[in-house]
Amino acid sequence: MNRQNYNIFAGEGDILRILKEIDKAENRESIGAGIQKLLEVLGNYGNADGTYLFETVHTPEIFTNTYEWCADGITAQRDNLQDVKFEE
Repeated sequence: MNRQNYNIFAGEGDILRILKEIDKAENRESIGAGIQKLLEVLGNYGNADGTYLFETVHTPEIFTNTYEWCADGITAQRDNLQDVKFEE
């Protein structure tokens, strides 16, 4: 997908389609694949270098990066973003 030519209207349609697919997914693997694709679409839609999904796994104050999408040429940070303490 070419980030410069990513059409806003196509992005909205992709986002809705992927959300429907995630909603209908029958297993964790399908949900994960849908989330990964959604992060890619959102990243392209916002012309971002990367998009991330953090979840609280152990306690409400500790976040873990569970999904990540990076644009071409951007270094992934998922391994560096595990068990991050929330700071106000």
